[in-house]
Amino acid sequence: MSTFGDEFVNVREVLDARRGPGPAGSPRELPASLLRDLALDLMGSGALRTVGGTLYFEPGVYVLRPDARMATEPMVIPRMVAVRFAPGALLVVDGAIPTSMDSTPGAPVPGLIPGVLDNLRDLLPAPRPRLRIEGPLLASPGPVFGTLATERQRRANPVLREDAVGVIEVGESTDTLFPEWWGADSEADTEVNADAVQACFDAAVGAALLRDPAREPTTVECVGSYLLAWPVALRSRWTMAPPTVTLRVRGRPGRALGDLPKTFRGASGTFGQALLDVAPSIALILEDVGFDGAGIAAHVVSVRGGPDGARASFRMAQCGLGNTTGALLALTADPTLDARLGPGPRPSLVVEGCAFEGMNEEVSSLVHGALPGAGVSLRGCTFNGVAAGLVRCLQGRTELRGCAFQNRGVVALEDGVEAPCADVLLATTAAEPPPSLLGLACQSRSPQLLRGVGGLSLEGMDVQLVASVHGNTSRAEAATPDPPSVAWLTTSRQTLVLRACSFLPSEGPPSPARGPRGGQVLVGPGELRVFSVANRYAAPEGVVDPPGSTSLRVRTLGDTTHRERRPP
Repeated sequence: MSTFGDEFVNVREVLDARRGPGPAGSPRELPASLLRDLALDLMGSGALRTVGGTLYFEPGVYVLRPDARMATEPMVIPRMVAVRFAPGALLVVDGAIPTSMDSTPGAPVPGLIPGVLDNLRDLLPAPRPRLRIEGPLLASPGPVFGTLATERQRRANPVLREDAVGVIEVGESTDTLFPEWWGADSEADTEVNADAVQACFDAAVGAALLRDPAREPTTVECVGSYLLAWPVALRSRWTMAPPTVTLRVRGRPGRALGDLPKTFRGASGTFGQALLDVAPSIALILEDVGFDGAGIAAHVVSVRGGPDGARASFRMAQCGLGNTTGALLALTADPTLDARLGPGPRPSLVVEGCAFEGMNEEVSSLVHGALPGAGVSLRGCTFNGVAAGLVRCLQGRTELRGCAFQNRGVVALEDGVEAPCADVLLATTAAEPPPSLLGLACQSRSPQLLRGVGGLSLEGMDVQLVASVHGNTSRAEAATPDPPSVAWLTTSRQTLVLRACSFLPSEGPPSPARGPRGGQVLVGPGELRVFSVANRYAAPEGVVDPPGSTSLRVRTLGDTTHRERRPP
């Protein structure tokens, strides 16, 4: 079979032995039938087809020419056969599939009534040949799979971006994939990067679909920084009831939170869209990945669920997100999925140790939560930006644990009315089950820690702030009154619990025109029940509590009831 024995095939030596060495540096033609035979020979024959071996590609360019069988089925390299690429080896799957049918443009399509849609074949995209590598794929980060479409061809005919090169599919035996295999590079063209990252994601999702759930998930390892010409997506090829697949996308540790170029950066083609769109069926783990919207992309990550919020789990850790025209992280229900996504589990979304940076004054929030029934947990995250609300909770359950907030805005327009910039903004329409919020051990230096917007239905909402600290350090003008730490101005029935919190006075010298220096809670006018236990409030200038009174630090409006137990 080759000079290396029956368990190792040097593809280049086989080609040279059959056709003779070609000119130095010229691509080598690799017929699909030959590659198929080499893989099957490594497997043995009959009952002995369990031996396995390695297909080895030396440095050079290999052009896989599809046969007619690849028009209807992928060419498969079996699971027991490993494929190893030396640095500098490049495999290109030609996008043209030969057929025994008459391929003359305008020729009648067999099976159709003459004169009716005779040219249908010319209107449909040609099938793309697929090479499926079910065995281990062994290669260092670098180009492994190439394209036949030139830049000029792609600009003249955008379809060539999809059809001029075949599809590479990877099996469950490959643990880690690199976008560099498809040509991504920190110095590459933005279109090449977008194509390469998308091809890598598609291959990874296919591999994860076949993987045993008990094993570690399939991983996409991002070792570079990729400037993307257009958005990329983690998606499923299934359109009806897609199965859930688990996938990990991992960047370089420490890079996401530092000043180095981010893993994914947006270019002009990402305007108004998300850099990364995550479909409901993808259970995604993001680790050490940095996103930079470059002030162009609307979001850097969009996590979608079905109309009822059903989707797979989502976890993001040690990631950095910044520079968008909308929410950095958008959690939304997609009504268009109604026919394709049936009732499913309520998702668990965990964001841990991430940094959110957004200084665009037109952004209404850095995290936009609108997945009904979802449980969103933000743990140990930092939020730094200018927004009406750094975290906007519309639906679902939101948990904030050990987060630090610095809203650098002072006032923002909310429904045409000026309101203080807050860390957490609760504004929602009717939802079942009712949304809820837990803030535990959070620290805020913003004008306002929490605001519930009035006039909206928040029936049954349960809101708790525990062991959290608020002290306004914004540089407002001396004549600007300080907003209360918590403003809960709604007209519905809710319960607000404040436990062991500290509402400190704002920084800066006191001023009669400025009024109270923050540290207050303003609630009402609805039938709101407020329970405050062992809290500490700032004493407004010149105000002394009358003997035996309840705290003047909690001001109630309308039918609101307030019960408080002072700290010892």
